[in-house]
Amino acid sequence: MLRGMALLTVFALALGLSMDAVAVAMVTSLRSPRVTLAQALGMALCFGAFQAAMPLLGWLVGAAAGPYLRAIDHWVAFVILAVIGGKMLFEAWQGNDAPEARGWPSAGALLILGLATSIDAAAAGITLTLVELPILVSVTIIGAVTFILVAAAVPLGKRLGQRWGTAAEILGGVVLIALGTKILVEHLTA
Repeated sequence: MLRGMALLTVFALALGLSMDAVAVAMVTSLRSPRVTLAQALGMALCFGAFQAAMPLLGWLVGAAAGPYLRAIDHWVAFVILAVIGGKMLFEAWQGNDAPEARGWPSAGALLILGLATSIDAAAAGITLTLVELPILVSVTIIGAVTFILVAAAVPLGKRLGQRWGTAAEILGGVVLIALGTKILVEHLTA
């Protein structure tokens, strides 16, 4: 029974941690003129790897680095998401439909997005010492859940972008800024 509760706890944590990555995946795919299966799987793999690695890092460094991570994680996530969201709003309002302006993010941009959506997971990783599961099982579940949800979010975002165009891009920019603001406010008021 205890092991079942531990699994449930890790799955709930995985769902919570993956929501930022899912939102960013949808927003990113809605603004791209063409998304291939390889790009969708690459994004899912990148985000899943970050969501697995960051809690492992948090678990490894433990309570000693926890206060330092919590002191800056929300600011880093806020700045990155607000800049990307602001750029999306600017491009939507400018009406710039050039494919290169709306193309799939580069590998470097994907890494930055992966980091931005997973930085809070490092602090959450500190709590994994309380779960009665081996750490590798826990982080594997977190990474796998994120991979699956992001892989599903990319085609959904693409469909929304095709149907709603600029309005979807404006909504996506607002969502990213709101997500960054939510992360910042939660940490500042906690």
